[in-house]
Amino acid sequence: MGSQLSPAGIFFFIPERLSFTLRSVTGTAFSQIIFVLPHRYMPVIPLVLVNGSEGIGTGWSSFIPNYNPREIIANIRRLLSGETMVPMNPWYKGFRGIIERSPKEGGYVVNGLVEEMDEQTFKIAELPIRKWTQDYKQFLESITDGSPNVKDPLIDVIT
Repeated sequence: MGSQLSPAGIFFFIPERLSFTLRSVTGTAFSQIIFVLPHRYMPVIPLVLVNGSEGIGTGWSSFIPNYNPREIIANIRRLLSGETMVPMNPWYKGFRGIIERSPKEGGYVVNGLVEEMDEQTFKIAELPIRKWTQDYKQFLESITDGSPNVKDPLIDVIT
């Protein structure tokens, strides 16, 4: 089992703050020295805002969506300069759908992307964030069952 810091990861950590342990690997055809995982990571930006978080504790739950690292850095610079930070919207790399603030305080509505192929055929090009293909297929089947406007619904899943 191995792990490796991604190329972008070097921008989140100050290299001098990454303390590695060198370990000698013996018992093989030759001896070598390898880097082992760092003892600690000390990021320069709050990674919980980059990666997001969701969890349930004793009597409490939390949900922190992902945010754009560039916006996080800009807000940290504003804070350090004594300026007012600006609100950030959730961001997911590569997501082509729409994320908009909901009327509910602190909430967001996430919409996927649907393309109309013809009058009776639609292609779901992008599911909403945190929706699985099978769950969404069941949701679509539940809203088409018994509908007078739907004749023999066929939902084909192509991944």
